[in-house]
Amino acid sequence: MRSPHSFRWLCWLLKSYNWNSNTDYHGFAANTFQNNNGCELIGDAASLSTSRNGLNLFDDDLFTETNYVPNDPLANFDSWDKYILANLSSGLVIPVANMRGNSFAQTPPSYRERFYPNYDAFRFDPFFPSSLTDIIVAGMNQFYQGLFDESIQSMKQAVEVYPDSLLTKLAIDYLYLATRASSEDYANLRAYLDQKIPAETFATYVKKEEIKTKCYIKEEDYLTAISRLQLILDNPETVADSLFALIDQAYCYMNLANEGDKSLPNISVNTPDFASYLEFLADLSSITTTESQNNQSIPSVLIIESNYPNPFNPETTIRFSVPSEGMVNVTIYNIKGQRVKQLLNEHVVAGRHAVMWNGTDSSGRTVSSGLYFARIEQGNKYRIHKMMLMK
Repeated sequence: MRSPHSFRWLCWLLKSYNWNSNTDYHGFAANTFQNNNGCELIGDAASLSTSRNGLNLFDDDLFTETNYVPNDPLANFDSWDKYILANLSSGLVIPVANMRGNSFAQTPPSYRERFYPNYDAFRFDPFFPSSLTDIIVAGMNQFYQGLFDESIQSMKQAVEVYPDSLLTKLAIDYLYLATRASSEDYANLRAYLDQKIPAETFATYVKKEEIKTKCYIKEEDYLTAISRLQLILDNPETVADSLFALIDQAYCYMNLANEGDKSLPNISVNTPDFASYLEFLADLSSITTTESQNNQSIPSVLIIESNYPNPFNPETTIRFSVPSEGMVNVTIYNIKGQRVKQLLNEHVVAGRHAVMWNGTDSSGRTVSSGLYFARIEQGNKYRIHKMMLMK
């Protein structure tokens, strides 16, 4: 069945019974697919799921056919010759799993209709990246080359292999950008992110929610977007979060008003037309410029402004602002929710403050690389900010 140069069969049907993550895969490797006048490989997700110890390649030059539309091979057996690979798994559109560590390479983008039931029923790793950075760089290169579908697949690989990495936030951003560029379904992107990034995935969960809100805006579901943006405004992590949420709310409000919606939401921004939206942006720019020049400006709510640098090694400065005089507690927690060190627990005046963390725990021991959280608390209000220690 295995050949170092090409598959020499008309149609192999691979089956896997009672397959689970502990069962050895059938696997296939070190083959080159070429047109043998029949479907080159037919199987279920289990039998197609891994190709250990050697890349499987496609010989693009040997798949040239023009002016045809594939027929349904389940109704017409002869039409199998129009397909290169076939995935007969239940549901038919479930992506082939666990093809990492070995992969299909040199994916032929011109022949996507040659994959049954569709191209998305398979996963391709044309660059065979070995790290998260390699995956994201490959996906970015594909994006800027206009290969948006390939970029989406690369960024999905980053999300699925490294869901808890801060760097994966960049992959999520590019998933959204590639979806916009390729006119893909925003609802599918939201569903995918919800499936792959649950609430306990701290490093990327907030980014996921941010991108979901952008999707709702693009889908013109402005009421949903406004309600989600209000959650950010009610509990902002940083000043920048508040500003961007306000701007997006004003944009959504303007569009609802332009659509003639009679039940406009009761929110702090009131931009019923484009002129008022531009005026709001101008006023916001003036206010933020003035406040940035006044280091002693007192906020109306408790705010974590930022920490710098982030990522850091071994020290970082955490900046925050408190709206009133009183006791303030600043504590560092690890990703398991365990308290690492208390940095501040004292009476402070209203305004801006900063504390420094040197990457040690309460016993003075240096902590390991990873994701940490700074919790700022005053009275019954608190804010949480994510930080990455990288050694």
